[in-house]
Amino acid sequence: METFLRRGRLGSQAHGVTHGSVHRDVNNPDTIFALHRFKDMQGAKEFLGAVRAIWDEHGAEMLVYRPEIWLGEDIEQQSYSYS
Repeated sequence: METFLRRGRLGSQAHGVTHGSVHRDVNNPDTIFALHRFKDMQGAKEFLGAVRAIWDEHGAEMLVYRPEIWLGEDIEQQSYSYS
């Protein structure tokens, strides 16, 4: 999955991406969820614009269906450690 996150114009350093992860639905392996965290909202908005530009450029030849994409902000975060 590292290759997916670093590929092309949407590389891990472009637009201030600080974290990226890709997840697969356990009941439908064709469904994936990609999470990106950014230094700031401006970088996230620029990233969103780059994603939309790629969708518009490649259209149906690249996508089976148009993915859902949205911006959100962290309001709470907790890390857990188990021994």
